Amino acid sequence: MTVKAGDGRRPTGRTVAPATVNKVPGALSAVLRAAQDWQWLDHVPKISKLRTPTERIRWLQPGEAKRLLAVLPPHLADMA
Repeated sequence: MTVKAGDGRRPTGRTVAPATVNKVPGALSAVLRAAQDWQWLDHVPKISKLRTPTERIRWLQPGEAKRLLAVLPPHLADMA
């Protein structure tokens, strides 16, 4: 079975992110490793995961956004 980011949609209509898609093979890998520990399997097959961004996306807190807007120069404040 092949699952790609964007294949599934949430009830909101947004596509599913790669990190969300990777949860399924991650859980499957855990089950297969347990089966190997219990000697039900000789080896665990390789399960590929999607690449995910390494950087963390950080959103401003409401207080940070207000402070930022308060110190913007006038020519930028008009756009905010």
